[in-house]
Amino acid sequence: MSFLAELKRRNVIRVAAAYVAVSWLIIQVVETLFPVFDLGDPAIRIVVIILAIGFVPAVVLAWAFELTPEGFKRESEVDHASPDLRQMSKRLDRLFMAALALALGFFAFDKFVLDPVRDAEELAAATEQAREAGRIEAREKVRDNSIAVLAFQDLSPEGDQEYFSDGISEELLNLLARIPELRVAGKTSAFSFKEKDATIAEIRETLNVAHVLEGSVRKAGDRIRITAQLIDARTDTHLWSETYDRTFGDIFAIQDEIAGEVVNKLKITLLSEMPHARQTDPEAYTLYLQALESMNRMTSGSPGTAQPLLEEALRIDPDYVPAWVLLSRVHMYYVTWGDRSQEESVPFAREALERALAIEPDHAEGNYRLGILDPRAKTDFQFYADLVSSNLERDPGNLDLISAAAACLTELGRLDQSIAIREHLVAREPLCTRCLYGLTFNYMYAGRYDEAEEAVRRLRALYTGGGHTRGIILLLKGDSEAAMAQFDDLGESMAPPVILHGRALGLYATGQQQAFETTFAELRDKFGQPSGKGYLDTLGMIAQVYAWTGDKDGAFQWLERATAADGWGPLDLHLHPLYANLHDDPRWLPLLERTGRTPQQLAKIRFDIPGALTPSR
Repeated sequence: MSFLAELKRRNVIRVAAAYVAVSWLIIQVVETLFPVFDLGDPAIRIVVIILAIGFVPAVVLAWAFELTPEGFKRESEVDHASPDLRQMSKRLDRLFMAALALALGFFAFDKFVLDPVRDAEELAAATEQAREAGRIEAREKVRDNSIAVLAFQDLSPEGDQEYFSDGISEELLNLLARIPELRVAGKTSAFSFKEKDATIAEIRETLNVAHVLEGSVRKAGDRIRITAQLIDARTDTHLWSETYDRTFGDIFAIQDEIAGEVVNKLKITLLSEMPHARQTDPEAYTLYLQALESMNRMTSGSPGTAQPLLEEALRIDPDYVPAWVLLSRVHMYYVTWGDRSQEESVPFAREALERALAIEPDHAEGNYRLGILDPRAKTDFQFYADLVSSNLERDPGNLDLISAAAACLTELGRLDQSIAIREHLVAREPLCTRCLYGLTFNYMYAGRYDEAEEAVRRLRALYTGGGHTRGIILLLKGDSEAAMAQFDDLGESMAPPVILHGRALGLYATGQQQAFETTFAELRDKFGQPSGKGYLDTLGMIAQVYAWTGDKDGAFQWLERATAADGWGPLDLHLHPLYANLHDDPRWLPLLERTGRTPQQLAKIRFDIPGALTPSR
């Protein structure tokens, strides 16, 4: 008898085939189920190794033993002519066929049911990975795709068209800022070089950009001449220049053409449609730019000058959305300058925004400004978070909305995220005092005092303010003498309550008890009354002094007055380090809970930063 025939007689081939089929089935089941229980590839490999090792003993046992109705017997003791043994062989055949059918059935299920699901998941994962890789690559190349749009020069014969040259520059900057793949320096920083004899190298160093777009505007009657030139700021070489000599009605087409040339010369691959300048009647546009220039001056007379200009522009073009949105700002600026009350101005501002959104429902700035007129925006964290997130999704390049996102994250206590976004803002607006103030306070709230001091140093290099904030930071760092010197140096440039607040803290820290008590009493008596100027802010400052000096009862007494005054209390109650001495008091968490500021309450607030916002860019 041949060896192959002997293998068949002893059922070795049957057992080997059945073992392989059952093992394959086990492996398929394991690959499907193990990941569900967080058992990864190592566990699956162990099963495969065990099954492979088990194959040899199974074959050896099949050669040496025979399965009979009485159990396993040595092959030499078995009568192969027995009818019972033949019946057992048939049972083995059926068992083998059942195992094979089960294996084939699972194979079909895996192939035609599970595979498509896995493929879809893998495709989604691969797509997301590719997108992330694209984002990372974009971030690595962002220094190349960065630009500052400087204020264009007014070369008109009478030199009276500066509002127009500035307006065109700002509109062009905003147009380019709507391109996600391009990082555009903010207007405050870019326009700071106006009428300054700065070199391209100085602009590059200050704004941290690779390119500069500059130009000039000459307007005479119905004719305009716009010259634009794109410069590689790293080498101070011209990449492109063009002069547009056309009628005033072509102004919007010119803006589109300049933006298109910037994209082409920088070799930017757009992932979405190229944005276009918003068109309107040329006369309405002129009035709008005049109103914009007036509001940019930010003087007490700005609203009164801008309002009739915008109303006339809207009479000419009632559908010009930017004019409606700017008009809403005008009405709220009356409140800022004390010309009107909140109750007087809000209805007019709301009406202007509603008119804008009736024309363009998805206008991000319009939706955001209308939302913050809602009383819930001041007290309902979730409402405000949704307001910011939804409109930032609409306009991810809007620096005001990015700043609002950072402020929202700060209020929610998510300081690491907020700091990342504020650092992004300062990178785009290095000369923006508001941006540096926000970053300074975020560093301070996070206990990163050295970084806070550096940020406030940069802030004070731009303007005369920030002294009080620097004094607080020095105090928190434990440098009482330097803090006192800083508070003494405030002079008369700040509001009296702020000066008294700083001096009281410094005097206590340096052990000047009698002078401290006199100064603190003046702060409480003069400005801690409802008729005092800045009453609500002063309540928080008084509470901070009490907390810093360890008088917890006094601190909570004034905090209760603050929360009773507006139901909210100091905005940074849960963040400011000067309240740290109150954190272990049993009255602290109930106070936070009443205003929705406990860590548990804040953790429940959903605030998703839109994927298009990449702070590292």
